[in-house]
Amino acid sequence: MNYALYFLLIFACGLFIFNLLNVITYYLQLNEYNILHNVRTVLSKLSVEIVAIYMSPAILSGVLNLILYKSKVLTIFVLVEVLSFLVLVFVLGIAKPVRKVHLKITRRYARMYIVSLILSVLSVSYACYVLMFSYKYLFPLVYLTPIVVMVCVVLGGVITYPVELIVRAYYMHKACKMLKLHGGIINIAITGSFGKTSTKFMLKTILSQKYNVLATPLSYNTPMGVAKCINELLSPTHDVFIMEFGAKRKGDIKYLCHKFKPNIGIITGIGKAHISTFGSIDNVIKTKSELVGNLYGNSPYAVFGTDSKYASKCQSNCRCEKISCGINSGQLIAKNISMSANGCKFDIFLKNKYYLTANTKLIGNHNISNILLCVAVAIRLKLSKQQIINGIAQIKPIRARMEVMPHSSGALIINDGYNSNPTSARIAVDTMDMFGKKNKLVLTPGMVELGRDQAKENYEFAKYMAGRVDKVYIANQVNQNNLYKGLIDGGMNMQNITKNSELNSVLKKLTKDDILLIENDLPDNYN
Repeated sequence: MNYALYFLLIFACGLFIFNLLNVITYYLQLNEYNILHNVRTVLSKLSVEIVAIYMSPAILSGVLNLILYKSKVLTIFVLVEVLSFLVLVFVLGIAKPVRKVHLKITRRYARMYIVSLILSVLSVSYACYVLMFSYKYLFPLVYLTPIVVMVCVVLGGVITYPVELIVRAYYMHKACKMLKLHGGIINIAITGSFGKTSTKFMLKTILSQKYNVLATPLSYNTPMGVAKCINELLSPTHDVFIMEFGAKRKGDIKYLCHKFKPNIGIITGIGKAHISTFGSIDNVIKTKSELVGNLYGNSPYAVFGTDSKYASKCQSNCRCEKISCGINSGQLIAKNISMSANGCKFDIFLKNKYYLTANTKLIGNHNISNILLCVAVAIRLKLSKQQIINGIAQIKPIRARMEVMPHSSGALIINDGYNSNPTSARIAVDTMDMFGKKNKLVLTPGMVELGRDQAKENYEFAKYMAGRVDKVYIANQVNQNNLYKGLIDGGMNMQNITKNSELNSVLKKLTKDDILLIENDLPDNYN
């Protein structure tokens, strides 16, 4: 083989490895560096177009191999092979999806990427060198590069895993030590299938009327996320620390409690979220209940939402002092609710006695339910009624969580795109009724991470929407068939259903008589 062509081929392989590693490790980061899940995810993302583009030069390789490898036109054969592979590299390089969640170059990512890159380059280069004079086998091997890279990513994860364990142990120990030294701080933990982040920021706003409050930022709800917040943000002047506890498997909440020792626990709403990892709703309930069974301090206190039937079941596992809150039932309830596009006004009753009247800029009964949870904690921490009223009034809408936004056309947009589950999705649809006789439009890709119930839940949600909204735009193809079937079976005219919709195209069609609900936004690992 011509050496110039050989080095050109190695160069092409290097570019291809670089592009493919970017894609694979990007999905890996989105999936919390879960190696096995990452491999399944990347394989499932290979679209028909990319597969066709990838297979074309591979098929060409096989045909030319049969026809030309014993002829006098070997140079042409090799040149065509190399050029076809370069075309493949170029196409895969520019055919990357638009990323809504951008890659973060963290130290963990860098360690794994570098090891995987070294393994991939060495493996492919060595194989090409051994077979450089065996052109009959060389090019079929080249087209197996993606499999080699995938294996190298897995090996890279295995090799760096002990290092990550050491790094994790160091930062966790540092955070726990800092929290222990800050003995007077009140630790509050919030968990649930939905409403965690919203409740966290609501509670911080209300308690800040009296205390210096630190809350974990954004959706930091993993052990390392909470530890990072403690190590970087906690100071001796903080009186209250609010943590959000996330979980995908049994034992996750118990581990977080053991490390960060909350005194007050809040369970928001429980639904069929992360069923794909929990396995069943009973496992979800048991896991969330780990919070109220592992509270620390002399007088632990648990707060439950009663508007979620599953959250109510967690009370049976609670042995400490507790209070239940909800619109429909509980010791702390909301009555006389009135809503408008500018927010809600409602009365709060404590043990059937009028307590106070509150105003909030937020909309939707689910936000009132979350506010009641926060009021229960505020009462426990001895905030005055006026401090609670002021705190509720100052709560700001959280981005992409039932956020009402005006559109240039005069239409209203309710952005509920952060996340979705069967309960919150229905609440979001019902909330549209408060805006009067506007054309009700919904843009949704459906719900994910529901395990074997995903098809059924999306079908049922679509049937629920069919009689309540005027038009539905289905984004992406993940749940498209189930949503479409549910809408049709629910009685919606197929002319009012649009598949493969994109946000920008929907926004261009809006008029002043429309209200658009954006329900759920799939991250890149579900595209």
